[in-house]
Amino acid sequence: MIDQQIGDVRHLVYHLYPAKREGGAVWRRRLADLRPRLPLFNGRRVLAIVTDRTTSPTSEVIDAIRGLFDETLWLRNLPCRREGVSLIQLYGAIEKYSGPADVTLHAHAKGISSESWATGARLWVDALHETCLDYWPVVRDLLRRFPVVGPFKRAWTDWKQAGFRSKSTWHYSGAWRWFRNSEMFRRAWRHVEPFYCGSESHPSLVFVEPEAGNICCPITDRGQALYTREYWDATASAQLAAFRAANQHSRQDPYLMTCVLTSHRKPQRVHDAIRSVQAQTTPDWQLLIVDSGDLVEELSVYESDPRILVVNIAETEEHRKRWGMQAWTINWTRDQGHVRGNLVMHLCDDDVYHPDAFARMISVAREHPTQNAWCGTATRYTVLADGTTVRGGMMPNYRLDTPLDCMVDGMQVCVRSEYNAPWNDQKAVAWHADGRWIEAVRATTQIHPVPIDVGQHRHCPESAFTRTTSAGALQEHNRPRGRT
Repeated sequence: MIDQQIGDVRHLVYHLYPAKREGGAVWRRRLADLRPRLPLFNGRRVLAIVTDRTTSPTSEVIDAIRGLFDETLWLRNLPCRREGVSLIQLYGAIEKYSGPADVTLHAHAKGISSESWATGARLWVDALHETCLDYWPVVRDLLRRFPVVGPFKRAWTDWKQAGFRSKSTWHYSGAWRWFRNSEMFRRAWRHVEPFYCGSESHPSLVFVEPEAGNICCPITDRGQALYTREYWDATASAQLAAFRAANQHSRQDPYLMTCVLTSHRKPQRVHDAIRSVQAQTTPDWQLLIVDSGDLVEELSVYESDPRILVVNIAETEEHRKRWGMQAWTINWTRDQGHVRGNLVMHLCDDDVYHPDAFARMISVAREHPTQNAWCGTATRYTVLADGTTVRGGMMPNYRLDTPLDCMVDGMQVCVRSEYNAPWNDQKAVAWHADGRWIEAVRATTQIHPVPIDVGQHRHCPESAFTRTTSAGALQEHNRPRGRT
């Protein structure tokens, strides 16, 4: 595993008040604002939902958030505390992730109560999303220099107008901020001042003002400032435009690679597969290890990395009779909403990726936004019973006239998540499952060949369709066929 740097693991803690006003349109709009940016977060995504008699029905909220967060906390709304009511619980959910790489965005569904009366509220909401989420290289650079950063930093001591005597001397207007977990959780962070700006005042209780970086737009005005269109027209819009101009080359859509690893009774090999994901040169990945049940306890040690989830499917004899393991996991991870990335690749437990596989596929996806699926090459290897490794040539790259069954392997293909196609996973038709998955992908979108060698496609004595084959036949099976 390569050394992790500040910001390699990014968490989100988010507060939502799903008010009924406008038929719930405002809080749904906030989720819509957030949804395309969620691939930025490769760590934990924790949501706090506060409810009362004026909030939308629980069933509607559950449907709206499905697949967006890893953990949901349900709390009672306290108007006198607002976003402060959930802060301790949200931070507690990520406190154990305090390595040197871990950073967190604290955000909330801004504008739920103010869009109806504040002429500048929607502009403010848009600016919070843009500055905190769309310029990650800028934010990351600031986090390397400051333990806490956010937009619209303002010095402020006149809390008496809010009817409360606060110890805070500065804050981020709007309460959105990033922080380094290692710095937050080694300090006294568990006190939130009991008034409706407690979430805004909290960073000032943990960090002194020189430790707080400003992403853009320092605020010097008193009063409501950013709530009014007049302030935006006179001041904030010009500052935001200057920020965009200065950082135009750092604006980027986030890409997150979800790797679905099928773990099926290969304890000697699966650790190599996992380590090949951990060793990727980009940190922008999520690993789903779907295990048949034999190795769950052994593999759970990897979950100390919040980007890794081990799922036990508790495979039974009936399961083995009816379904193909890998085919079933391809469908199941998709249908259960475990795939958080906007890109997907599949790996068997006897194969390994080259360290730059994900970075190169992400680069291709950025360069070709209208394409949906890509296929690289892989090197064939045979691992014999005595551990001897025999190189068997290259797996051919994808061509329209290339047969997929045992020719193009699933590890070679990267697909946008919306094209992560389901297919018939019944045992009778599930042989070489990833080949059939690629066929299902090909039925929905074009697969583009790319000059990327993704890694080693390995056959070993435990491999599902080589288990009873002789060593000589294995080498013959791995002989290159077709054009590369």
